[in-house]
Amino acid sequence: MTRLFAFLLPLAGGCIIYDTDGKCWDCPPGHDGVRGDDEGVTSTDGDTAGEEDTAGEDPVVVKFVLDPPSAYRGDVFIARLSDDSDDFDLAQVGSAEFLNDAVAILATEPDEAELLMTIQISHDAQPGAVDLLLRMSDGRTEFVPGPLTVLEGEGQNTDDGDSGDCP
Repeated sequence: MTRLFAFLLPLAGGCIIYDTDGKCWDCPPGHDGVRGDDEGVTSTDGDTAGEEDTAGEDPVVVKFVLDPPSAYRGDVFIARLSDDSDDFDLAQVGSAEFLNDAVAILATEPDEAELLMTIQISHDAQPGAVDLLLRMSDGRTEFVPGPLTVLEGEGQNTDDGDSGDCP
């Protein structure tokens, strides 16, 4: 009778709760069998789903530096974006954009050590820090908080197209 009951139980529409005492049932070979609170579900290929294997490693924090770090409204200039680590390859940048419609990147030239950008700041840009978004060629994105500061006042490139200096 007990075997018949156990056989028919799944057909009854209920669920069976199986307590593993904190041990994971889907662990890859060689795993100690204990699932931590912050450990993700293990996929079939043995990698943790949605996470890189960084056990014992500190996360790499990249600090980007823009030179020059500030410019005036109306300026058009070339800036150099670099990072303070040797781990980040700026040649992988597919595109870059400032998260402010009044600041445009007209051209970029990436290489491993730096990203050169031709930047144009409109005359109606609001003063303050402007964030940058880098889209990498592999689909990743990097958010760079406030590498450029738009300064109050007009810059040196305020030519209205009729300077009189050119023939």
